[in-house]
Amino acid sequence: MHRLIALCAALAAIGAGTAVALASHSSKTRLALPAARQTPLQVIAFTQARPTSAARGSLSAHLASLTAISPAWLSLGPDGAIAYRATDAFSRGLAARGAGLLPVLRDPEKRISTVLARASSRKRTASRLAVMLRGLGAQGIVLDLGHVPANVRSTLPISGAASQQANAGYDLRDLSRPATLVVRAWSPRPAAEGPRPIASLGWYKRTLRYTLAHAPRSRVIVALPTWGAVWSQSGVAQRTQSELFRLAQPAALQQARGARIEQGGQISWVESDRSLQLKLEVARAAGVAGVALWVRGGESAGVWREPLIEPTR
Repeated sequence: MHRLIALCAALAAIGAGTAVALASHSSKTRLALPAARQTPLQVIAFTQARPTSAARGSLSAHLASLTAISPAWLSLGPDGAIAYRATDAFSRGLAARGAGLLPVLRDPEKRISTVLARASSRKRTASRLAVMLRGLGAQGIVLDLGHVPANVRSTLPISGAASQQANAGYDLRDLSRPATLVVRAWSPRPAAEGPRPIASLGWYKRTLRYTLAHAPRSRVIVALPTWGAVWSQSGVAQRTQSELFRLAQPAALQQARGARIEQGGQISWVESDRSLQLKLEVARAAGVAGVALWVRGGESAGVWREPLIEPTR
């Protein structure tokens, strides 16, 4: 876990749409992050702090497909303290059965700027994380800290980044040196923009192309949206694939950009088995380290049957 302490600077290295996974190379589990990709794609399952019964069923059934599970257990507290949500026995059970454990550290109160402002607080926070992760038996951590103001990021070197690039985000090559990037390859869209595909294939390819132009492919994990959304007059609500698949026409589920559904004056978009299959094929062709799935229950069984994820028998 000494590697985590040495990488305390990575606490500041979070760009828009990117999380960072840090993993120890000394792990005795089958977890291999962030080393170069093995033949199968590595698969990380992100979950809630306490997975729902539906999520538990999906994770248990497909444990053989998972490299690691990342439950949202940790959050940044005042003065760099780490708030720790009680871990669930289920996630610990998955880890005992062979899945790597990479808890997620979030910053819901946007405290990261204060923590990064002083070298002493950065070091103290990294040390606290190292102790906590040892206690959890984790192989690393996923830092999902959101936007960090440019004036705070400037306390760390961002090699070769123009000023406008530094203001917009981080130099991905610098960021990928100590960590593996977990890239959300979809665009969050305000309700005012109206119904849109969750992640059109064109957007996905452009995001991946940009990332790989600035970071080694062996340090890139691509997150796939295994869900859908419903647009109505009251706003946008997230829905599971299983909920929306029942409403979709068979032909819609074969579209490359996902399925568009109209019902009762509402318009929905959902990632279909076909659209996820195409994204997985693009990821494999690009030679990235792996993919991340958001497993919260209600995901299609089709994604787990995909040959690029299903373990070789």
